[in-house]
Amino acid sequence: MSRHTAETPVKVQRVARGKIVVLSPALDPRHSAPDGEQPQWPVPQGSRVLLTVARLLASEPGKGVDTVIRALPRLLKSFVNLYYVVIGDGDGRPPLENLAVKCGVAERVLFLGSRSGPLRTCYEAADVFVMPSRQEGFGIVYLEAMAAGRPVVGAACGGATEVIADGETGFLVNYGDVPALEMRLAALLADDGLRQSMGEAGRRRAEERHRFELFRERLIDVLETHGG
Repeated sequence: MSRHTAETPVKVQRVARGKIVVLSPALDPRHSAPDGEQPQWPVPQGSRVLLTVARLLASEPGKGVDTVIRALPRLLKSFVNLYYVVIGDGDGRPPLENLAVKCGVAERVLFLGSRSGPLRTCYEAADVFVMPSRQEGFGIVYLEAMAAGRPVVGAACGGATEVIADGETGFLVNYGDVPALEMRLAALLADDGLRQSMGEAGRRRAEERHRFELFRERLIDVLETHGG
């Protein structure tokens, strides 16, 4: 649970804050294990890759995939070898595919559908993880990308603000702000050193704060302290 999520029962159900203990999510231990060969993405060798991992549901339209698609036309003018890979599926996918056609970037947006199991090698094959979503209670995918050493771009709202250290492990932009998103993605794509330094900072943050062993220790402490 994030602090953002913890506010929901306080505001909606009027639960006393003193009765809520925030225990930040941890990485699945399997995420650190090798998960096989490199993903077979249909992109030319040497391409730049933006990656999103998300459910594509019509009932959850605020994931920000549409915003990334709208930013692509201008990004492609500077980064001609750029591709946007989206892992995830749902009834919200067709409208996004249509948007890619409308924006003239359908050949550069690859919807790969759902994949089971750990996705570490997918994160590692990307240059930047981006999901400027307005509806994340926490956003475990940000954490997974950071653990894989990738800079992360998210929206400055919801639980993402508790995962991403703006300017340190990636960038936060206002939800729906296409020019700001484009500027931050361009800065990362243009600067190998910036991507590497932010990726390493994210890896350290994930290791120091979100290892499963730490989560287990904190959970035991909470149960012993508040278990009655």
